[in-house]
Amino acid sequence: MEPPGAWEEFLSKKNAALLGCDFVTAFDDKYIWEVGKEFVMADFNDLSLHMAGVFTPSDPTYKSVILTGRIFLQEVEERRGVANQVFVKVDDRVNTKTAVTAINNMQGYPKDIRAEPAQMALDQAIDDLNDMLRYAGYVILFTSLVILLCIANTISMSVRDRFQEIGTLRSIGFGKPRIMSLVIAESVLLSLLGGTVGCLAAFILVNITNQDFVMRGYTIPVAVRPVLLATGIGASLVVGFVGGLIPALGASRLDIVESLKRAD
Repeated sequence: MEPPGAWEEFLSKKNAALLGCDFVTAFDDKYIWEVGKEFVMADFNDLSLHMAGVFTPSDPTYKSVILTGRIFLQEVEERRGVANQVFVKVDDRVNTKTAVTAINNMQGYPKDIRAEPAQMALDQAIDDLNDMLRYAGYVILFTSLVILLCIANTISMSVRDRFQEIGTLRSIGFGKPRIMSLVIAESVLLSLLGGTVGCLAAFILVNITNQDFVMRGYTIPVAVRPVLLATGIGASLVVGFVGGLIPALGASRLDIVESLKRAD
């Protein structure tokens, strides 16, 4: 924990906060961190906190959290006596189930208490995230099919509007493979341009806004890695190729006379 004595300062001030190392790094462009000074969290109703220090936990799950006083937060939210989530550290992990049972059987509280091992909560959070990713995959698949149909329709309309141009190219010696490659190249170029602009916009937006998922008390940062960016651009190439394949096959089958007749 940095600096030395940060824990003592955290205990001495009501609104003191200890910041996870990843949280400090993620928001260093938005907040000016200075140990011993107060900072205002605009994203949390202008909550004012005193920065006592930075901690680096062994569990990476907690590297993006802010540790502050539970009672202080309850008073800010006017919910004194009601806790949303409390982490309890046990000395012996073997007796975790015993501690969970004892907490669940505690009496005298205004609301029911539900305790569970941290690993179980983390597993459930991961399951929820996997469900979201699976549904997102279905949405992406459906969207890709729609884009594929739109590209195919656009290229088909372009081919129909340029029968005379195709006939002229055929008359000066362009073979069917060459015509087909030109149509596919146009489709790939359009798809690649749109895919690149969209991927770059998503990359910039995610990195600027510093989006996070919060599930069952765990903060999961959202980041667009370069490999994911390259995958999106590569997918646009595939969609452009497949979308232009059928119109290209149709264009390559036209002979010179038929092309010129359709143009008239």
